[in-house]
Amino acid sequence: PATRCRLQILAPETSETTQDPTFTISPLTTPDRPVLVQPGIPVTVELLIENRSERVDRFRLECTGLPDDWTVQIEYPRDFTGLGLVRIDDSVGINPGDRGTIRADIHAPTLPLAGSYLPTFRLASENDSTLGLLALVYLRVEPTYQLQAQLQTIQDQVRDRPAQFSLQFANLGNTPRQVQFALTPLSPPDTCTYTLPTETLTLAPQTTTQVLVEGRPQHWWTRPWFGIGKSYPFRIDLKTPDRRPITPETLQGSLTWVPRPWWQLLLAVLAGLGIFGTLIFLIWWFFLRPPAPPNVVEFAAEDSRYTEANGDMA
Repeated sequence: PATRCRLQILAPETSETTQDPTFTISPLTTPDRPVLVQPGIPVTVELLIENRSERVDRFRLECTGLPDDWTVQIEYPRDFTGLGLVRIDDSVGINPGDRGTIRADIHAPTLPLAGSYLPTFRLASENDSTLGLLALVYLRVEPTYQLQAQLQTIQDQVRDRPAQFSLQFANLGNTPRQVQFALTPLSPPDTCTYTLPTETLTLAPQTTTQVLVEGRPQHWWTRPWFGIGKSYPFRIDLKTPDRRPITPETLQGSLTWVPRPWWQLLLAVLAGLGIFGTLIFLIWWFFLRPPAPPNVVEFAAEDSRYTEANGDMA
C-alpha cells in the first residue's frame, strides 16, 4: 500500500569564508610566463578587490620580496570629502558587495641584476586583522652583457725598476662575467720577461677590477748606451668562456729600456781609454821601443904595470 511522507529540504549552511574579501591581480603571471622588466619602464599591477562582507571595510596593500634597490609605489583611489576637496589616503574603503581597485607600480633600478623576481602582494583588512590575502607576480630581467677592458700605463720606461701597467676591467652588465687573458711578447724570445698575478678573473655585475702587469728586460749587457732606448712591444689577448662579447678582444702595449746614465757612459769611456792606452804602451814596449845606447859599465886596467914600447905612451 502507498505511504505518504513529508520531506523537508534545509538550505545549505553558509560558510563564514564566503564573506571574506577576494581580489584578482592583473596581469596574470606564471613561472613559465613572467613579465619581462624593461630598463626605465615600471611594471604596473592592478588589483580588483571585492568586499563580500556586510560591513564597510578598508583595505591596505603591502609588497615584499624585492631587493632594497627596487621601489613599489601603491596608488589608492582618491576619496572626495566634499566641497571639491580630495584626500589622498593609504587605504581604500569599499562598501558591502562593492568593488575597488588598487594600482601598484614596480620600479626597477637603472640596470637590475639578471634573474627571476617574485614580489608578494598582501591585502590587509581593517575589520579583520588576522586576514591576509596573498598574490604573487612573476618578474624576469633578461641578462645584458657589456664587458670593457683597457690597458693603462703606470711606468713604461725601465731603469732600475720593472715597467708597470694596469689591466682594467669594467663589467657594465647585470650578470657575472669571467674573463681569461694571455700575454704574448712581440720581441725576440727571452729578451723580456712579464709577470701576471693571475690569468683568470671573475667580475660581479656593475663592478670594476684591475690586474698589475710588470715587464723587465733581460741580459744587462744588451742595454743601450745612448739614443732613445730599446722598445719591447707585447700583446694581451682576452676571451670569455661563455663566448660573450668583450670590448676590445686584444690590447697592445710597449715598454722601453732607456739608455744607461751618463756617468756609466763616462766611466766606460775612461775605462776604454785606459785599456787603449795600456795596449799602445805594451805594443811600443815590446815592438817599437828603440835599443838602448851603449854606455861604460866598468873601466879598469888589466895590469898595473906597463912597459913603454916603440916610444909610445903607456
